[in-house]
Amino acid sequence: MKPEITLMLIIFLSINNFILAQIAPDTLWTKTFGGAADDQAVAIQQTSDGGYIVLGSTQSYGSGQLDTWLVKIDENGDEIWNKTFGGPANDGAVSIQQTNDRGYIFAGLTKSFGAGGEDFWLVKTDSIGNEIWSKTFGGTADDRAQYVEQLSDGGYIVTGGTYSFNNGNGDVWLIKTDENGNEIWNRTHGGSGDEKAYSVHQTSDGGYVLAGYTDPFRNLKFDILLFRTDGNGNEIWSRTFGGTNIENAYSCELTNDGGYLLAGYTKSFGNGQDDIWLIKTDDDGNEEWNKTFGGTGVDYNYSVQQTKDGGYIISGFTNSKGNGGFDIWFIKTAENGEEVWNQTIGGTSDEFSFSVQQTSDGGYIVAGSTFSFGSGGQDFYIIKLDSDESTSVPHNQVVPKETYLLSNYPNPFNPSTTMTYHLFNRSIVTLQIYNSLGEQVKLMQLGYQNSGKHIATWDGTNDYGQPVGSGIYVYKLEVDGKSEVKKMMLIR
Repeated sequence: MKPEITLMLIIFLSINNFILAQIAPDTLWTKTFGGAADDQAVAIQQTSDGGYIVLGSTQSYGSGQLDTWLVKIDENGDEIWNKTFGGPANDGAVSIQQTNDRGYIFAGLTKSFGAGGEDFWLVKTDSIGNEIWSKTFGGTADDRAQYVEQLSDGGYIVTGGTYSFNNGNGDVWLIKTDENGNEIWNRTHGGSGDEKAYSVHQTSDGGYVLAGYTDPFRNLKFDILLFRTDGNGNEIWSRTFGGTNIENAYSCELTNDGGYLLAGYTKSFGNGQDDIWLIKTDDDGNEEWNKTFGGTGVDYNYSVQQTKDGGYIISGFTNSKGNGGFDIWFIKTAENGEEVWNQTIGGTSDEFSFSVQQTSDGGYIVAGSTFSFGSGGQDFYIIKLDSDESTSVPHNQVVPKETYLLSNYPNPFNPSTTMTYHLFNRSIVTLQIYNSLGEQVKLMQLGYQNSGKHIATWDGTNDYGQPVGSGIYVYKLEVDGKSEVKKMMLIR
């Protein structure tokens, strides 16, 4: 090889490595909330006003041993209001979502109310955290809800694990309710072993995808469990992922290509005791790739989200690296799971992260807990990161502050047209096409989508794949209970 070619190759590889290894974004602010006892944040979501809702548990405030604590903060992390929920025993929630009416729904467990032991606990509040209704589901044994999501019909889907109603040691429990929390149906899934779900999402066909773990032989050898159901909660297929040791998935996301991303930890693979494990599948649950992240210590992940650039943001905690004890660990990956950047944040004691979300400005918000900072014991720990190079908005563009629908292009069209819309926040989206008689022709989208720009292409066919005739058609976008309508013309 000629010397000048070798030099050019070295320069090219150096530039390529520089492009791939981006610098982690700056920390814009951090906030702690808590009292003298232990308080832990477990979930966070950006709200429609640009601020955030934070869910966790408190032993510093409330009515009993452990209460649910809801804290509303503005875009700078300053508190607007806070509310506690619970009775004389332990009552903790782990999943929250802003609802279509700008209120909130959260799910977890209660020992103060219900049928006995731990019960599923579902609570609906208004926009300032006042309780509207509270529901419990369970039997005499322990039943614990892990995730809740509002559905396109205004009701809710809740999942977790049940020891009251099962075929073995424990089963996945899936409950569908109406908008007032009244049960419509429930399903258990599992064999003679132990199963639990930590995540559920409605899919574009109106069914559900769930993720968690299975221990079929009750020998403490857990595998990651992924399964799909129809709209009535009946299983369509299930997949397991694992090695000879313990694996678990705490988070599952619907990806832009129609597949799924599982995030959790593995003891069978990786570099140390417990490593962060990402698994990407297609829409049938078949693995496309998997990645591990970690060192020689303990590295855990509880939350992942697909980002606007098609990659993923992971937030967990590690004692393999950092400033001492456990530190919060951010990892940004490309669409194929390759690391783009990583960053640890923490003090000399322990910090943990349980929830991460990309924000409307392209940055990131994370919720967890800290022993290094705050008022004493364990406190809520909220961190806001700036946008990074891969997700920052060009200087000549404006970050959308609201959801809006653009005119389709081309219009008139033949044979296809493109509809573009922007979502301010992760939302339930329905995109439908109607003919001039008001009859639905095509359901383009049904289910959750992340914030940012989305594109849908219509090829001029109906729900059965049959071409429709020339004429004027209406496309309607429904997001969080609000709708926007535009017209288009098909010319054959």
